[in-house]
Amino acid sequence: MKDAEKIQFFELDSTGKVLYSKVESDGIFDNRKTSLAGLNFYDEVVTFKNVGEFRRHLDQFTNGGDPVGNFDFVCRFDDDCEQIKVRLVRVSEREYDGRAKLTIVDIRPLS
Repeated sequence: MKDAEKIQFFELDSTGKVLYSKVESDGIFDNRKTSLAGLNFYDEVVTFKNVGEFRRHLDQFTNGGDPVGNFDFVCRFDDDCEQIKVRLVRVSEREYDGRAKLTIVDIRPLS
């Protein structure tokens, strides 16, 4: 794989805002900052070209009924591609009077 040799781990809210991240390499994400918390995952973190397709996969999961899911994905760049395995977990967290819905996104090289 081009750059995603290690685990990429994110906790996202329903809008795609990063609440927590653990990025263990110079992977396929913009990790130049020490913390990615507060950034929009789709607009400010992901660096591959087919981010819209990736977002549709995550949206389909978050709008579905399964608490866990996974899919394989090919990240496309100008001159290369990278295959990844994406594991998803949906969690809910009490926040004041409502419930905050979060998605745990675990991304690893497909081997």
